Amino acid sequence: MSKKKAFEETPVWNDARNLVKEVFRISKMSDMKGEYFLQDQMKRSALSIMANIAEGFERDGNKELIQYLSMAKGSAGELRSHFFAGLDMGLVSDADFEKVQEQVQGISRQLSGFMKYLRKSMMKGRKYKDGQ
Repeated sequence: MSKKKAFEETPVWNDARNLVKEVFRISKMSDMKGEYFLQDQMKRSALSIMANIAEGFERDGNKELIQYLSMAKGSAGELRSHFFAGLDMGLVSDADFEKVQEQVQGISRQLSGFMKYLRKSMMKGRKYKDGQ
C-alpha cells in the first residue's frame, strides 16, 4: 500500500480532480450542449478516473488498489477516445483537445508508475498489517 494515508494526498488523484474540472468546463460550451450523449460520456469517464483512484485507495490492499488504478487507466483511455470523437465532429476546439489529451496522458503515466511501484512493494496494505 502507498505510504499516503488518504487518496486526497496523491498527486494523481489531484490531477484527476483538475481534469474533471476541465472536462466539465469544456462540456458547458454551446457546441457540446446539443450532443448530450457524448457530453455525458466525457463527464462520466473523467469522473470515473477520479472515483476509481479514490475507491481503490480506500480498499486498503495493494491488489485491490492496483485493480482500481487499472480501471481508472481504462477510463482515461475512454476519455481520450471521446475527445477524438468530439474533435472530429467539430465539438471540441484544437486547444481544448490538446490540453485534455496532455492531462489524460500524464495521469495515465502516473497510474502506470503507481501500479508498477505497488507490484514491487513488499507492503500488502493496511488491512494485512498483522501479516507483515
